[in-house]
Amino acid sequence: MSAMEKPVVTMPSNARSSFLISYSVWHGSESFQTVLFAWYVGVYLQLDSSTFGMLQALNLAPFVFLVVFFGFLSDKIGAQKVFLSGAALFSVSLVLFSVYLPEKSDDFELVPIILFCILSGVSSALCNPSADTFIPQLRGDGGPESTLVASRAANLGKIGAATLAIGITLTSPRWSFLANSAMIVFSIYFFAKFLALKKRFNIELKSSNVNTPSLDSNIIALIVRTRSFLAVSFLFGMFIVPMVYMTWALISNHLEDVGKGGPFALVFVAFWISSVISTQFSIGWRGNRKNLVLGLLSFLTLSVMFLHMVENFSSLLVAVFVFGLSLGPIKPIFYSRFLERCTESYRGTMIAVDQLVFWGTAVVGSLFLGRVSEFGASTGAAVCAALFFVGMLAVIFSSDIFD
Repeated sequence: MSAMEKPVVTMPSNARSSFLISYSVWHGSESFQTVLFAWYVGVYLQLDSSTFGMLQALNLAPFVFLVVFFGFLSDKIGAQKVFLSGAALFSVSLVLFSVYLPEKSDDFELVPIILFCILSGVSSALCNPSADTFIPQLRGDGGPESTLVASRAANLGKIGAATLAIGITLTSPRWSFLANSAMIVFSIYFFAKFLALKKRFNIELKSSNVNTPSLDSNIIALIVRTRSFLAVSFLFGMFIVPMVYMTWALISNHLEDVGKGGPFALVFVAFWISSVISTQFSIGWRGNRKNLVLGLLSFLTLSVMFLHMVENFSSLLVAVFVFGLSLGPIKPIFYSRFLERCTESYRGTMIAVDQLVFWGTAVVGSLFLGRVSEFGASTGAAVCAALFFVGMLAVIFSSDIFD
């Protein structure tokens, strides 16, 4: 190991637990916002699919312009500072939006929604790369289990948040956005607790000769080295993220037993429960991970066909649950290998590059799905799933991703 590299170390157990709670609640708060925003725009306001796609693209757009800079900033000034700043901004933006959103669906204006999309997008660009820089330290070996453990914590947080989101129709949208802000404050508290527990540990690391990153040829070399993993993120962003954010809301909007929201959040609960189940299965998997991924991809493509059979809310829950079983572990498996190939000094920057590709292409994917879904939400999902399957096979069999 070079003297310029920091050693990969394992977090103390109490600090590890605090980080996982903060990480879980953070992703839960983001997911609550996902459910709340999808319900507010797609169900409560009943905006058309093209406008929905435009707003979703606008929410993801800050990644295109800012995420790499924020990842570099995370390496430069410290991931903890960047995360805390982004979380605080997200909390404040939710409070501001709750003040200005209209109480009646007929009185809505696009300007406050657009401003909220931009602010929440900037917040996510700040927080997500910086939070992920701590993942390799969760376990001493820094192997794929670290990413799967973090993914499980994130999905558990999403389940809890989506379960709370079931009650969004029982109160005004304003109070729901304020509750979302309170979740982020809770995440900040546990992250601060994590930093306090780790303070002595960090002082010991100051004796190490840590390299200060710069935007140079090393980053270009790392991008080339991880190009296959970035291609996977491209496919996820282009075809899978828009489906999760949009398809179910568009389908439920035409189901008579859903109406103005009702049990809509249960769709996300079903998805994340099945994702946790399949992720837990993958943590214990001791066979060939390439075969596991190929099996999951095949199952994923077939599972989308269930969306064509949806006639009521119960059948939508079944279709989404099956979809989550197939999707859950795929990205974490690739992500763990991506982190293994990123050097410590440039990890925040490279995570940001990965998320730029992931969320940046989701901007285009949201617009694409919005257009295709004009022929039917299930048709749009089927087209995206087929293109994703073909693209993933091309990447897996043309690269050394599993070597």
